[in-house]
Amino acid sequence: MVNEMLALIPKDPVMTVDRNTKGDPTRYCVDAKTEDVLQTQRLAIIAGSGLLIYGAFKLKGSLFLKAGAIALAAGNIYLHMNSYATVRKAKQKP
Repeated sequence: MVNEMLALIPKDPVMTVDRNTKGDPTRYCVDAKTEDVLQTQRLAIIAGSGLLIYGAFKLKGSLFLKAGAIALAAGNIYLHMNSYATVRKAKQKP
């Protein structure tokens, strides 16, 4: 029930793998419904990382601890924003 409300875990994901002639995977693809759930996950991670940056500023401790927490959160935001934007662009109708 919680999963249905938050939709953060895909139900029955379908994944296909394209392989080259040697049998090595060259591309992984998931179905559109699963990708929608992954987009929701990305937004949740972006929001959570923003809260982590706020918490890092309020953290009582060494400057390196604060800088490390901020760097991890900023990296998370950067990575997931790029992933979100790439998928969003790909889903636009031509």
